[in-house]
Amino acid sequence: MLYPYLFVYGSNGLIQNSAAGDFTNWVSTDANANNVSGTKVVKGVPLRGGTTSPAGLFWSLDQLTRVTYSPQTIGTATLYWRYDIISTSITIMSSNCVVEYDGLYYWIGIDRFFVYNGVVQEIINNTNLNYFFDNINFSQRQKVWGTKVTRWGEVWWFYPKGNATECTDAIIYNVRDKIWYDAGQAYGAQRSAGVFSEVFPYPVWAGNTITGYQIATASVTFGGTNYTVGDTINVVGSSGQPAILSVATVSSGVVVTLNVVTGGNYSSSLTGGTLATSNRSVANPNATGLTVNITTNSFYTLWQHEVGKDQVYLTNVDSINSYFETNSIGFVGGGLGSQQLINDNKWIRLERFEPDFVQSGQMSLTITGKGYADDINIVSAPYVFTSSTLKIDMKEQRREMRLRITSNDFGGDYQLGNCLLSVDMGDERSTGNP
Repeated sequence: MLYPYLFVYGSNGLIQNSAAGDFTNWVSTDANANNVSGTKVVKGVPLRGGTTSPAGLFWSLDQLTRVTYSPQTIGTATLYWRYDIISTSITIMSSNCVVEYDGLYYWIGIDRFFVYNGVVQEIINNTNLNYFFDNINFSQRQKVWGTKVTRWGEVWWFYPKGNATECTDAIIYNVRDKIWYDAGQAYGAQRSAGVFSEVFPYPVWAGNTITGYQIATASVTFGGTNYTVGDTINVVGSSGQPAILSVATVSSGVVVTLNVVTGGNYSSSLTGGTLATSNRSVANPNATGLTVNITTNSFYTLWQHEVGKDQVYLTNVDSINSYFETNSIGFVGGGLGSQQLINDNKWIRLERFEPDFVQSGQMSLTITGKGYADDINIVSAPYVFTSSTLKIDMKEQRREMRLRITSNDFGGDYQLGNCLLSVDMGDERSTGNP
């Protein structure tokens, strides 16, 4: 809607609008149809047009077009709409990847990221551009969708990673700090759809896992009356999906009630699926072509994000695992907290860690690292600490050391302060196979 006009768009660059306020009239003088490009138009959004309102942006697969209401008379004819080609060198990943943030429009192309702020510009990403484009399941590109979390100044794009057919990860651009990061396939990134609305204080996103199913009527043929409780009968639904029914009750050798077997062939044919038990009465189990209705509901869970500290579903409460890891520290890389590079070929030995967090619940420190840049990691046991822990003494040394801080407790939360490390030079020895 570019009020008071209804716009439709589609193949061969079609952009068409109705008469003002009359969505059944497509032939009036102010109605128009135009083919602005040779490829399909996949997305249209309203645009703040100032004196040329209404206005809108339309993305085709290789072009961005701005449409504005700008009546002008040429001879005896009046042209109501103006079509400006903003760029013919853009691409777009999916129809749902365009995100509006404070009047700017962000989206993903097939090999880079874009923003429209009056002109089209590339968003520089030197952090995880290759990570995203090398791992996205391009055959499922239309499932990529975007939203925003304005509390933290973030634009999120969810995408299917690897061979996944539903969204399993997210890449995030922070418009305030102009930095990129990603979700690392966390549970909160496994979302298939969502909405952003100023009406709701928190984002509402849908999970990517089916929690219930609905299948078509299944036709069953019974051959005989010698059934006993627990016998199973194979069923094939009209959609070709198999199921297994079990005999629940028998009266005088005649099946009275059938149950759908949980975890049967039908369930295993759906990844991670569970078919709920459903009782069905059978009046004449010996009839050929007897129809048995097997019906369950199809559900995706709706999650309210950015609220609370745990994952809550009905009565189930799970802690949310959160961690961060430092970059490599060590004397071979220049020392710790030094303005001058040392570059001594010595191991760094960590003898004490002084935590400084505003925290709820327990947290843990894990020391990891390796002997060479391409060596395997050696991971320590976790050192657990609470808000009252003053210091953690240890004898951990690595040539290239990293510290990982983890919170995975119910109600866990933390803010980082100024943690202190007591370190010394360690051994001068090699590891691995130099």
